[in-house]
Amino acid sequence: MLALGSFPAVGTNLLALLNGQEPSTIQRSALEALAGFSEVAVAQGLVERWRGLAPTVRPPAINLLLQRVPFHDVLLTAIEQGQLQMGELTLDLEQRGASCAKHAGDSRSCRQVDGR
Repeated sequence: MLALGSFPAVGTNLLALLNGQEPSTIQRSALEALAGFSEVAVAQGLVERWRGLAPTVRPPAINLLLQRVPFHDVLLTAIEQGQLQMGELTLDLEQRGASCAKHAGDSRSCRQVDGR
């Protein structure tokens, strides 16, 4: 039901479900609903709640952050400021290569995501 509203109407409630108290199935459903929104507040909310995300929800959360160009700055800033550690991101080689190839003109993205 929450996925049917606008982000201003349902975003806070969806982001609230991304905590360590909720089962991974609830978190994944909330993340899938959030994927329908393009507001940068989605990326900010994911980064703020990263530590509460279930391990199985983190890879799709990373994918969402990488799929939307407006979300990249939020992700990279979080890495640069130490909010997220590269080891936590568990990016596999295919994801790293695809991200760098897609954004070859943005050396900051490749350097941060690929660790170079």
